[in-house]
Amino acid sequence: MYTHREPHKRFDVVDLDPYGSAAPFLDGGVQSVADGGLLCVTCTDLAVLAGHNYPEKCFSQYGGVSVKAEFSHEVALRLVLHTIATSAARYGRYIQPMLSLSIDFYLRTFVRVWTGPVEVKNVASKTGTVYICTHCQDFHVQRFGRATQTANTGKTGQTNINYRYNSAQGPPVGERCNECGNRMHLGGPMWLGDLHDADFCNSVLANLDANPQAFHTSPRIRGMVSLAAQELSGDKSMFYFTPPKASGLFHCVSPPLDRMVSALLSAGYKVSRSHAAAGSLKTDASRAQIFDVLRYWVKTQHPVKMENMKENDPARILLAKEPQREYDFNNVKSPEVLKALGASEKIVRYQSNPLPNWGPGTAAKGHKGKKKRNLRPDDLDASASTA
Repeated sequence: MYTHREPHKRFDVVDLDPYGSAAPFLDGGVQSVADGGLLCVTCTDLAVLAGHNYPEKCFSQYGGVSVKAEFSHEVALRLVLHTIATSAARYGRYIQPMLSLSIDFYLRTFVRVWTGPVEVKNVASKTGTVYICTHCQDFHVQRFGRATQTANTGKTGQTNINYRYNSAQGPPVGERCNECGNRMHLGGPMWLGDLHDADFCNSVLANLDANPQAFHTSPRIRGMVSLAAQELSGDKSMFYFTPPKASGLFHCVSPPLDRMVSALLSAGYKVSRSHAAAGSLKTDASRAQIFDVLRYWVKTQHPVKMENMKENDPARILLAKEPQREYDFNNVKSPEVLKALGASEKIVRYQSNPLPNWGPGTAAKGHKGKKKRNLRPDDLDASASTA
C-alpha cells in the first residue's frame, strides 16, 4: 500500500481483512485509497474493542479506551472509525462512513476517503470522549471541539459561509451519575459522527434487488443493511439500549418491545431498531427520559415492592422520582410503531450462527524459529559497558 500513495497510483477500493486488529494497516490504507474511494476494514478482536478487561490494549491499538456498557459493540465501531479518521487527518484527508456493522464476532466498516484540508478541521468536533455510568448506562458526550458557521451577505448580494473552530467546554457531568448516584467512567476518544449513510445503504439494497441470484448470502445482506438504513442518526441518538436491561435497574417486569416503542413515540421521541443487538432500540430520548417512561410503567402497570429492596439499592434512587408525564403503552398497532419496528418487512434482521462453535478460531502458527529476545534499555547499557 505504501508504494501506491501517489494520487495516480491509488486504488479505488482497499479491503483490510486481517486476523485480529486492522490497526497496523490503517496508516497505509488511508493513503493508498483514491479520492472518493472505498476503504473496507474488518477487526475481529472484539474482546479488546467491545470488552472492558483490556483498556490498555485497546488504547495502544486504537487510541481510545473501551467501556463497560450494554452498547459496547457500538462503542467498538466508533473506536475503529476514530482510528481511521485520525490516521487520514494526518495526511489532509477525511472519512465519510458509509456502513458500519457489528456482525457475529467481528466488526466491518466501509468508509469513503477524501482529500480536503478544510473538512479535516471538523474532525475535532466529530471526536470526543463519553462519560458513562456502568450501572444505569446513563452517558454524557464530551466533544473535543466546536465548529460554528455564520452566513454573511456581501455588497454583491452573494452569501458567504464562514466557519469558526473552538475548543469545547466541559465537563458535561460531575463525578457521580445524576440518575443513580454511582461513579461515572470515561470511554474514548471515539468517533461521534454518523455510522451509516442511508443513501448508500439504499443503493446496496437496490443493487441486491436487481441481482437477486448474484449473492449466496442475499437474505443476510438484506437484513443487516436494511436495519442499518433505518437506524436513527445524529447527536441525540447515539448508543442503543434494551428494555430488559433498563427494566432490571428498577427490578420490574420489562415492557414488551412494541409497548416501549409506543410509549416513546407518544411522548414525541423518535425510535428505531439497532443492528448491533437483538431487541435493542435507538432513540433521541436521553437516558433520563427513558427512565421516566419506566417509572410510569412501574406506577401504572407493574408496581414494585420497595420493602424487598436493600437500603443501598440504586433502584431506590431511580424510583424516588415521580414520572414527569403520562405515556401511552397500548398504541402498539399504530403505523408509526409498526414502521419503527419494521414489522411490515419479512426479513431476517438478526442472524443466527451458521455452525456450532462459530467464531474466529485460533491464529495460524508458522514454523518455530529461534526465540527473539527483546532488550530493555538497561540491558543495552549493560552490554555497552561490558564491551
